[in-house]
Order: sequence, then structure tokens, then C-alpha cells
Amino acid sequence: MNFEPPQKPPAFDLTGREMGDYQFLRRLGRGGMADVYLAKQITLERKVALKVLKPELARDASYVKRFRQEAQAAARLRQATLSKSMKSANSKTTTTSLRSTFRVVT
Repeated sequence: MNFEPPQKPPAFDLTGREMGDYQFLRRLGRGGMADVYLAKQITLERKVALKVLKPELARDASYVKRFRQEAQAAARLRQATLSKSMKSANSKTTTTSLRSTFRVVT
């Protein structure tokens, strides 16, 4: 008998998709709770970073609460060298059944 360890499902990647006013250009990094993407804010034609809570964690209210608290704390920081947290939201697109909790950083 050949026992192989279970394989992890492929990583969820939003590159090339749109969510609301944002088009995901590429993933910049991955963490334990969230992935960070370079994105384009379509209406303002500017590049932003989007931090997206992983889908399996976005279903858990405690993770969503923690993610929002992080966004609120980041928005309160005032220093010229720091990026500003502009928006924290939940989004569900009907065409892809995509549900994400995300934060925009400019």
C-alpha cells in the first residue's frame, strides 16, 4: 500500500478578478489570516493595496471582528511614512459567489 499525505487545495487567488470598484492585479504576499494584493481602484484610476481575509476565515465572526479592529487601529495611525487605511468592507459578487472581507491601503 502506498500512503500519501493529503494534499492541500490550491491557494485561492483573486488575480484578474474584480470586486466592486477594485480590479486585482497580482498577489503581493500571504499571511496566516489574509492575502495582500496590488489592485487598481477603477473609478479613481489609482493603484492600492488590498488586504483580503482568507475565505475560510471570513465565515467566522471572530476573525472578521479581529480584521476590522486591525483596520480601525491602522486608520488611527498618523505618520507621513505610513500608508493610510481607507476602507474596510464585506463584499459578495453574485457572478462568482466570491465573499471577501478586505481593507484598502493607499
